[in-house]
Amino acid sequence: MTGRMTAVATLVGSLAFFLATMGLGIGLVLANAAVSPQVVWFPVSLLALLVGITAAAEWRFRIGLRTEARLNPQPQARSRASITAMTLGIALLGVAACALQGSLAGMTLAAETGPAGTSRLFQFSYAVLLSVTPAVLAEVAFRGLLQSRLEPLWGPWPAILLITALNTAAHRWGPDLAAQWLGYFVALAGLGWLRSVTGSLWPPLLAHTLTNLAIALALWHFGPFAQGGIGDLGRIALVALMGAGFLVARIATKPKTG
Repeated sequence: MTGRMTAVATLVGSLAFFLATMGLGIGLVLANAAVSPQVVWFPVSLLALLVGITAAAEWRFRIGLRTEARLNPQPQARSRASITAMTLGIALLGVAACALQGSLAGMTLAAETGPAGTSRLFQFSYAVLLSVTPAVLAEVAFRGLLQSRLEPLWGPWPAILLITALNTAAHRWGPDLAAQWLGYFVALAGLGWLRSVTGSLWPPLLAHTLTNLAIALALWHFGPFAQGGIGDLGRIALVALMGAGFLVARIATKPKTG
């Protein structure tokens, strides 16, 4: 199979994997709501699905969880501290970019709401897990299956930019995507870069999952957040945070010596 055919097959397979597993996860939620709307059991099933799918993908395709999968010809050893700094820097950059674009578009964010007629515990579980699930599946599909195979063929940035565009487009189409697509693109490109320079899927997986989880919990606790009310000083602060996140990540790329 030629490199082009391999790339096309991997792209189609990764997209199919993401859409199918997301559909299966949502199906578990809807089944729970239909059968027992006041008794919550879908979190156990959904978490088992995520763990099982991720483990199976690593076992079958080596997506970068067990050992570092070197994606470029010049691997560099990095300390745990530097990888942690890069992960936090990219997470900060991505969140600030999304918030900045949302503020310019007058976007209001609110916690995800589950099916009508379900218990408050069901609604809380939905808000949390339906934020975490896409993050995990996106990392497995896009930075795991797809980037692990396209980057050695195409090089880092051509692969990262294509994968980022696909991942951005794979979000649910609606007002939030229209208002924050560029912020999503910046955040996801950062995750792709993180995958490339560390050689591991763990940093982008943790950054994506923890960011989504923190935002979901904050929105659930504090309620809707009107980003349009941030104001000019707030936007300047967001630009500064983006710069700080970039600098932290960039400085941390210095390889470990000695």
